[in-house]
Amino acid sequence: TQTSINPSAGYSFTTALQTFLRSDPDMIYVGEINDDATAGTVARASGTGHLVFTTLHANSALEVPDALLHYDVGEKQVFQTLRLIVYQVLKPKICTSCSRPRPLKDAEKRWADENLLTTDQLAVVREPNFEGCSDCRNGYQGMVVMGEMLVSNALYRDLRNEAQNNNWTQDKLKKQLMEHEGILYYPLEFDVFRRLKNGEISFTDAT
Repeated sequence: TQTSINPSAGYSFTTALQTFLRSDPDMIYVGEINDDATAGTVARASGTGHLVFTTLHANSALEVPDALLHYDVGEKQVFQTLRLIVYQVLKPKICTSCSRPRPLKDAEKRWADENLLTTDQLAVVREPNFEGCSDCRNGYQGMVVMGEMLVSNALYRDLRNEAQNNNWTQDKLKKQLMEHEGILYYPLEFDVFRRLKNGEISFTDAT
């Protein structure tokens, strides 16, 4: 069942969710959380055993819990219901036919070593040919998705609490998440490195 909202008629996300819950669905998809009422209803639906998929605006996977708390969902309710966070970024995909390889400059190598959370070395990247070719437009072929994933389990919640209590930076929290056994975390930086290595994005778009 799919329905569109009509705020002028009093039919909001919240009203639609309440209606759907009466039919005992197995899964619910909410297009976007953008107000307190929708966030609260989504949390209540999740808390009663329904599998709910939704989207919201945040700057990383690690900021999603804070975004939900901003919508006046209680912290206990957030972490009792939140299961999986996927954060996505779209970047222009450079043309595989006419892009050109070039070696990384020393400053770029230092940036990659400091920011991409990997010990693998990156020596060559590809740059778009802005003149383009018959396979692309100005050196680009559509978009590529880069993602970050975090499973919200008890171990993650404990580590997040420790980070807050000790005023950890986000970089330190990321490092702990990657090193802590039992926490399933795939940082965005891994995907940036992978796309650079595969010649799918330019170094400029990576930064």
